[in-house]
Amino acid sequence: MNRFFIAICLCFTYLMACKSTTKQQADSLYSRHLQQKIDLQIISTTIPDKKNEMNLLFFNNINLLDDLKAKKIIDSLFKSKQIQPIILVAFTASNSNNGLEEIDGTEGKQYKKLNDFVADELYMYVKKKTAIRKFNSVGIYGKDKAAIGAYDIGWNNDEKIQMVGMQDPNFKLSATLTYSSVLKTIELSRKRPTLKIWLATNTLDSNSMRFTTMLNTKLKREATTLLTSNNSFANFLIWAFPASR
Repeated sequence: MNRFFIAICLCFTYLMACKSTTKQQADSLYSRHLQQKIDLQIISTTIPDKKNEMNLLFFNNINLLDDLKAKKIIDSLFKSKQIQPIILVAFTASNSNNGLEEIDGTEGKQYKKLNDFVADELYMYVKKKTAIRKFNSVGIYGKDKAAIGAYDIGWNNDEKIQMVGMQDPNFKLSATLTYSSVLKTIELSRKRPTLKIWLATNTLDSNSMRFTTMLNTKLKREATTLLTSNNSFANFLIWAFPASR
């Protein structure tokens, strides 16, 4: 009888250990800057007793969550104590180019709208929803064309965002623009933000090399360049929110 009871307890303990502590839910927010309803996906680990130990990651392109297996990766890394507690908020600002319109000189206006949405509306919405006054750290992540938007948001809001993850940034944003005018503006800027940059790319073409050179001359902290792999999102999370920090 005792052995049977012990076996039941061990089985229960195992099942509890396997149970996911990371939750995912859909949400939405109407943006006055973008004049549209923005669909959100929120992935969150267990919120710690000290709420200011929670970290926030904006994820620029809600459609990539499943491809990257974001929830599964976050849950695995958090359970294995490789990352700190985190809440990921994924969004997509429009159906094309992740809110970045590259037509007839309107590019800069669209970037500013996306900046204002994340910094003014989405950031405050998350703080209010979670009842967290101040996050331990804040980052933003993007892939392909969304990586350029993520960097632009981080650059213009470094008082709120400390790190940017860029996976396979696509600098060819349109048929006529082979290098984003936003990055040209950054090159001419006197601003020297304290951003930390995680740049993962398979090929360092001329635009990537130009961008990396710009980072090393503009940023106060050296940019980090990594090669992409199947688990590059996991590598970013460990780099950005290491549990040992």
